[in-house]
Amino acid sequence: MARNADAIREQADEVRVLGAERLDAAASAIWPEVMDGDLRAQDTWLQNRARHATLLGLDVRDAGTPLVSGPVSINVVPPWEAQQGASVVEHEDNPVPPAPESFPEPPFA
Repeated sequence: MARNADAIREQADEVRVLGAERLDAAASAIWPEVMDGDLRAQDTWLQNRARHATLLGLDVRDAGTPLVSGPVSINVVPPWEAQQGASVVEHEDNPVPPAPESFPEPPFA
C-alpha cells in the first residue's frame, strides 16, 4: 500500500512539473503582447501565473502566518490633489474636483 502511495505521489509530481513547464511556455508566448499593452493578453497572463502558483502550491498561506503583521493605514489622494503635491487627504463624502483650468500644465505640453 505504501508503495502505491509513493508511486502515485511520484506521478503527481511529474504531472505537476509538466503542467508548470506548459504554463511557463504559454506565458512566454504571450509576453510580447502583454508588454505591448494588450489588455486581453495581460488578463490571460495573470490567470496563467495564478494557475502556476496554485499548481506549485505557492499561494498556500500557512495558517499561523497573519496576512498583515502590523497596523495598516490607507490614505486616499484624489488625482486633482495629487497633481498639486498633496500626500494625505482627509476623507470627504462628496469631494468636488477643482475646475480644469486650475490644473497645472503637463510637463510634456
